[in-house]
Amino acid sequence: MEQFIDFCILCGCDYTSRISNIGPVRAYKLLQEHNDILQIMAWIRSNPPQQERYKISTDFSPLVARSLFTQAKVQKEGFEIDWQPINQQALKEFLIEKEFSTNRITNWLEKAVMNSYY
Repeated sequence: MEQFIDFCILCGCDYTSRISNIGPVRAYKLLQEHNDILQIMAWIRSNPPQQERYKISTDFSPLVARSLFTQAKVQKEGFEIDWQPINQQALKEFLIEKEFSTNRITNWLEKAVMNSYY
């Protein structure tokens, strides 16, 4: 489980910044080679060529991110989710404004309706 959490952190999560130039494939390979995120960071810091390739920002906090993954406070009771149909037109307008492809949006919405995703 710890390696999976480190994998999520390396790929990018909301709990901390990222190490540049590491995506899912590279994260998986680095974890196979170095076992955990702290050893990956040590390897990067001890190898000047790797320091050029992988930039570790000063606000990268893998230990804080790990603790948030493992000790998140989740409210399980006291609320209800009221699922409503998606406002397709508003969603489409929002995604077009964010420069998503109109064709992709339309295709996804058609599939969502057919498969009752909402």
